[in-house]
Amino acid sequence: MPRDKRAKIVAAARDKMELEDRISALPDGVFQHLLGFLPADEAVRTCVLARHWRHQWRSVRHLRIDCDMPWSNEDFVKFANRLLLLRAPGMALDEFEVSSEYTDLDPEVEEETHIWIRHALMCKVRAAICPV
Repeated sequence: MPRDKRAKIVAAARDKMELEDRISALPDGVFQHLLGFLPADEAVRTCVLARHWRHQWRSVRHLRIDCDMPWSNEDFVKFANRLLLLRAPGMALDEFEVSSEYTDLDPEVEEETHIWIRHALMCKVRAAICPV
């Protein structure tokens, strides 16, 4: 395929993708609000989708940590600790939720949830949902 024709095809595809990506056109506050509906691990994963989204998860005001993630307890605790540590400093936290399908959590995870709740309280959380 000639170079000029290939360049035109690539440019047309790029233009089409830019037209279809309406989420990136949203104001940061709206995008962060939408991320707040996702579990924390999924919100963090959005950082690889676009350069502009790389740090958006850090300013989410509704934080949902799901204890039923398919990780070992140790990996889960590391993730949640880093999540709270790497949040944007001084960013208000409107809602903090720790959820689990199981009524009995591993003692290590249960102990950590108390630390996470204290952290949320220090961020002046408005609502905390922590059935554990």
